[in-house]
Amino acid sequence: MVQFYELDNGDDENESHGNNEDEPELVLMALDDHLRRGSKFTAKVPPLLDDKTSWFAWEEDILDWNDMTTLDVDKRGPAVKQAITGGVIHLKKLISDRVRLNSADWHEYVLETLRPQFIKSKDAVWLWRFMRIFRLSRANTDITVWPAIFQIHWDRLVNSWDDIVQLLADKTWYVYRQAVQQENENKQRRIQAAFDQAMNYWQTNNQAAMGVPQPTLAGFQHLETFCDPEDDATLKEYNDRNVIPGHRARFPLQANMKALMFLVSAELSEDQRGRLLSTLIQRGIRVPDYTIQIVQDAYRELFCKHPYRLHRPYAEKRSTEARYSKKPT
Repeated sequence: MVQFYELDNGDDENESHGNNEDEPELVLMALDDHLRRGSKFTAKVPPLLDDKTSWFAWEEDILDWNDMTTLDVDKRGPAVKQAITGGVIHLKKLISDRVRLNSADWHEYVLETLRPQFIKSKDAVWLWRFMRIFRLSRANTDITVWPAIFQIHWDRLVNSWDDIVQLLADKTWYVYRQAVQQENENKQRRIQAAFDQAMNYWQTNNQAAMGVPQPTLAGFQHLETFCDPEDDATLKEYNDRNVIPGHRARFPLQANMKALMFLVSAELSEDQRGRLLSTLIQRGIRVPDYTIQIVQDAYRELFCKHPYRLHRPYAEKRSTEARYSKKPT
């Protein structure tokens, strides 16, 4: 459970662990957008991280905050570093690379640095995001922005799947050796083909009489760079070409399932769902043919073309109940 803090000028922790001389002068209390009770973050105040904060929730909040904050890029990383407090305040020392902390990818640097202190396995991150995508629901979120929110969560799920890939590290594995040998043979065949073409042109056009030297096979070797199986660059290229694509192909949720999960998470009313299904059926698209692009195109066409907010059944129900529950004055 996340614990919330009030930021005030009398915070003992900020006095005892104030800004070091080598850190930028950044005090959260001085920001003009103060954190209110019950709020995780604001446009200028990042999410706080302490020993009672869920790492998964904090990671989600950091990514969301990076999308909506009004702070300059070079101030975001230092602001998050200052928001590390409580029993984990010592983790600030791990965030020591100023260049990356002030860069545009500061959030990747901070999360990569701190994640091993909370999560001992990338598999745990994948399983958490996998379960989260099944529990994802629009609730009272505006219907017009839900496709973008769903895509953000889906991209994070895909990225966590990429993180658990098992890259090849053994350079003596026979499959790897055979693949490198095959690649070198293909390169040699391309060199031979280029040489044969040049030799044929030299003979056909009688260039010997014109003093043109005869082509040699050695003169074409520079066209290709042969792979050394002991080279790290060769191993990385093998992983990029074979291991990673194969791992991505085994992603458990394919295109049709993604479209169906989007429909479920959108929490459409019965009338909205009927209109969407009728539209797709009229276009000759049945459920097995659904893709996220097809479904979201119809979704936006039906529900996102008006400037005003459209029907949100759950929010409207709560609003109606609240209106009738008011006591007369």
